[in-house]
Amino acid sequence: MADSGKESTLPKVPTRWIFTGLRSIDIGAEEEVELGDGFFLSKPNDFLLSARDHHAMNRREYDEAAQVSRYLVYKSVSPMHFMAEELDDRRNVAEVFQNGLVALQIIKPLPTLGFIFHGMAYGGPTFNLETVEQRSPMNPGGWARMRSSTATTGTISKLNCVTA
Repeated sequence: MADSGKESTLPKVPTRWIFTGLRSIDIGAEEEVELGDGFFLSKPNDFLLSARDHHAMNRREYDEAAQVSRYLVYKSVSPMHFMAEELDDRRNVAEVFQNGLVALQIIKPLPTLGFIFHGMAYGGPTFNLETVEQRSPMNPGGWARMRSSTATTGTISKLNCVTA
């Protein structure tokens, strides 16, 4: 529905995307920061914000989704051959994303939006929302917020290798 404005992240083949908003993370002025293994942190952009859903979110939540510092994004090329493969792919992508989110929270506890967006992109600038998963937002205490967030780059990739 919207153009992310960044050609490098737009999928050229069917790609499954899953992402959630993070608050209070400052890792520089770059639009995107690669974390490895399909993960990256992205500033809010039209492509990601097109996933917001008035039916799943109230007005405050909808507006807050545009105000997060970054989105933790995981994207994976998706098999589109058979329905069974697609269902397995959804589960696998969700599991990898959850592992990455937990790894990030271990390294640097961050307030989260409380919504996880699942969907597909088919080679163009349109995000096709499949589902919005609502969870309790993570709100770390003051002590956790004092630690710098610069240690996150590259760490998710290393932790995913350990959990695989």
